[in-house]
Amino acid sequence: MKQLSKNNKKIEKINLGNNEIKDIKILKENIFTTFIDINLDNNNIIKKDVEEIKDLINLNNKEAFYRKNEDFRKYYEIFEKFGESKFSIIYKGKNKENNEKRNILIVKKQKIKKHLIMNIGYIQDEDIQLYVDQFFNLINKMRILEGVNKENKNTVKFFEYFNTKDEFVIVMELWDDNLYDFLMNKKEPFNYEQIYEILSQLNNSFKIIAQNKLIHGNINLENILIKYENEEKSKFIVKLTFDIISFNDLKNFNYKYLAPEILNNKEENNEKNDFWSLGLIIYILYFKEYPYKGENKLKIIEQINKNKQNFKTTGNSDLDDLIIKLLNDDPQKRISWEDYFNHPFFLKNEY
Repeated sequence: MKQLSKNNKKIEKINLGNNEIKDIKILKENIFTTFIDINLDNNNIIKKDVEEIKDLINLNNKEAFYRKNEDFRKYYEIFEKFGESKFSIIYKGKNKENNEKRNILIVKKQKIKKHLIMNIGYIQDEDIQLYVDQFFNLINKMRILEGVNKENKNTVKFFEYFNTKDEFVIVMELWDDNLYDFLMNKKEPFNYEQIYEILSQLNNSFKIIAQNKLIHGNINLENILIKYENEEKSKFIVKLTFDIISFNDLKNFNYKYLAPEILNNKEENNEKNDFWSLGLIIYILYFKEYPYKGENKLKIIEQINKNKQNFKTTGNSDLDDLIIKLLNDDPQKRISWEDYFNHPFFLKNEY
């Protein structure tokens, strides 16, 4: 029996009664990155853990499919380029069997190879695998974000993925836009009633993140996707996703959304950074501008240090207070998830 670890992707069978397996958390994290036959019949595993693991297995086996070394074009037709990032292209397409429309993200491994050669001068198979593993990890988080019973409609649902020697492909539900582009194309920014509605939807995802003690790490307007509910685009559903959409590089997040302690390399990415990013998003939604001026990281850090919390006010005292508590430059004083969900802005406002 092989010992389960975060780096082991080849386990075929796991017996939870085996003494080698001690960390239930690691097992849960590996459910989506390994295809395994798990024996749950052992009294040493507490019922709560058994039920949670069964739920995760059901999510993996019933709703998503992994097709290794199969060409996705056998099952899907692509007909329109939707977006592009450093390593990936997103297309609109459809399932050939039922004609259901999908968004299809294609990562060309050759692009990753060129990037690595340019930056480190050589390439090894394990270097490519690091990027593929990152995608598996993001898929894992996305599945958790859907909720055990798929009750969370405010995240992007993904259906299946393909991994060949040349490309990595993820098939997801169709969405129409991202919140950044939508905001930039609006004549006016959002008012606080609209921000309340957007945040109330996103909170369905944030609560799952909090309950599972996940770290998003790169909350930004580009990672909040939109599905329109009418032709006028006046009603829409917002869907939080991880960097599976805007994935560029393991170390290159959108620095404008990063907290000062992360920018200054004083701390690793953690949930306090998520709160900072969320505060920036709320500010940008209301004012349609970034609060700190600067064309690079150093300039942004300078502005944060100079301006502290000298922000414009929205005219809504509860919203102003929420922004200030999220954008506290001291991470230890920054708001927690519990205080965020119970903030007066959400409890008092029912627009």
